[in-house]
Formats: sequence, C-alpha cells, structure tokens
Amino acid sequence: MVYDLSYDLVSSFEPADLRALTGFYVNPPELKVYYATDFSQQKVFPAGQLGMGNNYDSYNSWRSAEAYLNRAEALIQLYKTKGDVGYATKALFSLNTLRASRIDRTAFTNWTVKPAAEMLRLCREERRRELYLEEMHRWFDLRRYGMPAIKHVYRPDELTTEVYQLDARDPQYLLPIPEEVLTRNAMLQPNPRRTGARMPQ
Repeated sequence: MVYDLSYDLVSSFEPADLRALTGFYVNPPELKVYYATDFSQQKVFPAGQLGMGNNYDSYNSWRSAEAYLNRAEALIQLYKTKGDVGYATKALFSLNTLRASRIDRTAFTNWTVKPAAEMLRLCREERRRELYLEEMHRWFDLRRYGMPAIKHVYRPDELTTEVYQLDARDPQYLLPIPEEVLTRNAMLQPNPRRTGARMPQ
C-alpha cells in the first residue's frame, strides 16, 4: 500500500479485537528508514507475494460479514424511522453474531439496544473496522454518509509529511469518467467541478 493507515482507524479497535492483531502492526522506530509510515497493513497483499504469479491485489468479493453489516444497517434505519424496537433487536443479532467471531471470547460482551442514532454510529464504525482496505467500501460508504470532510496524512519518506484535506461535499468526491469512455464518445465532457489531482496543504 502507498498510504498509511490512519490513527483514527487504528484507535477504533478494542484491545481484544483479533482483527487488530492480524490486520496491521506498528512500525518500530528503528525501521523508519525503510518504512516512513507509522503502521504497516498485513490484511491485503499483492497476489505475487501469495504465490499467485502476478501483481494484482488479492481482494475479497462479497463476504458473509458484509451481509451481516448490510442487514444490521437496514434494520437500524427501520428502527430509526418506525421506532419499533424489534428492528433494533434483529439488528443487534447480526452485529453481535459478527462481533462474537472478531473479539476475544474472554472479553466479548453483547451490544444492547440504544437510541437509533447511536446504534447507527456503532454499526458504521463496525463496518469500517471489518471492511477496511477491501473493494473501496470506505470510499462509497463516505459518499453514502453525505460526503463528510476528511483529512489524510501521507509520509512519502521519513522526513516529509503531507496533509491532504477533503472538504464536506468536496468536488473530489466525484468519480471521473474513465478515459476509455471519453475516447469512445467524443460528446462526453469531464465533469468541470472535478479539477484534477488534489495537492497537499
């Protein structure tokens, strides 16, 4: 990966979350000359490193975990709009089923019914922890959540730190029309609100 995992993501894992033990590690100071980033991910590796003979990344497609999260979020939205606690209970069944296989069993406790807004926040945070680095889930989730402001810190080397800021509903949230599509149809024009690469602050 050419970017760093954010402190915000790393700090969102509970101490007993097994995904934190297998998904990334902290780069020790003595390795900073080789790895400028504070964390190295080990969740997704190039296929060549997995003995698959090419350089394409090995990503997951649909997983049962995503189905649990999709179901939970839909049920929480019903709970939010209809006020029926039954929907919240069903949503918690999905969330707790997923979390029970992710948290060390000696530390795991079931989540319980909370106000809809709080449950929606917990569900979305769980989605972030479960699906990070997979299939651009985070990008499309942020668009779906209303395109909030975000900031990323990038360290191309040990001495350089670059900060990239995306404002709320920033035009950079727009996806460009692919070059191959523009080539095939000369009548199409790139979206004028998307003004090219974002430079660091």
